Amino acid sequence: MLRGASIDGRVYGEILRNLRMDGRIQSHFPFDASVPVNTSWDLGQNNATAIWVHQYIEGIDLHRWLAYYENENKGLGHYWGWLCDLRDKKGFEWGRHFLPHNVAPRRMTRSSSTWGRTRRDYLWEMGMRDIVIVKPVPTLADGIEATRRVLVMSQFNETDCVQGLWRLEEYEPFLYDPKLQTTRSTPNRHKHSDAADAIRQLAQASNSNINYWQRPKPWHPQPISPMAI
Repeated sequence: MLRGASIDGRVYGEILRNLRMDGRIQSHFPFDASVPVNTSWDLGQNNATAIWVHQYIEGIDLHRWLAYYENENKGLGHYWGWLCDLRDKKGFEWGRHFLPHNVAPRRMTRSSSTWGRTRRDYLWEMGMRDIVIVKPVPTLADGIEATRRVLVMSQFNETDCVQGLWRLEEYEPFLYDPKLQTTRSTPNRHKHSDAADAIRQLAQASNSNINYWQRPKPWHPQPISPMAI
């Protein structure tokens, strides 16, 4: 059996059941206005974009997941607008935004005014700061192990994370062979993967000793040289 897999292939089910038994998945956990709010993303291309909203409570080493959102066939402005509406409603300040490495590559477009721009550039122009581009891990199993370490130190606001929790509970990252009762090494991409990939970005970043309660150095988009075009 692959490292990180459960007997039925659902890698986070047992952890989430234990969190429920311990009272760490409840109908409501409040935002702490004194703690920065982070986001953790999976950016969809031919699939959904998923976002987790997170606070890290430093003194008790606790990851608190306060909201989850997913949608598809929407531009980046839609997702950033949803997050800003949530910020205005709850009255918090942003911490860091954990995005996968595919937010950074430059893309060629037909419009010369946007040639060579990245999705990180667009998000910065919309007002997103403190972007952390998460480096890929060697294998998916490594990312799952990082996520498990974060989940066991987590709380969930079930009311606003209900869809994300369902997706995590049903997530099977590898194809499962019921006859052999074991998982294969083949990744299993399905409708629950986006939520799992999104929460995994922040978990993978935790391997780099990132302090969730501190701000990184400012980043600004670099001017694009005409020679690069």
